[in-house]
Amino acid sequence: MAGAAIAVAIAAAGVGQFVLTGEPHALSGANNALAVLLLLLLVTVVAVPRLAERYLVLPHRGVLLAGRFAALILSFGYVALQSVQAGERRLLSIESELSVARRMQLGSLLVVDVLDG
Repeated sequence: MAGAAIAVAIAAAGVGQFVLTGEPHALSGANNALAVLLLLLLVTVVAVPRLAERYLVLPHRGVLLAGRFAALILSFGYVALQSVQAGERRLLSIESELSVARRMQLGSLLVVDVLDG
């Protein structure tokens, strides 16, 4: 319940930050950190039988539930890793294009300087 309240507070702060500054991803780091912490808490509850018996709705299906949950978490991790790698590739491509543009601009400035000189 506390995790949901924190998530709502981060969402409200993010909307406020967007309205004030126009930055759409100002609190993405806090949101991602909260998601990771809550997922780790959920993995802990699923992995520890005593916690699973106390907090899960279906405590006697712990092994089956843990396997399904592990598959879900692994698939989320895989998709997140793909997203991060795609972003890194995009940034490297943009940096490469900017480097080429800088060299072209410097070359054209040198040509104009030689013609003027």
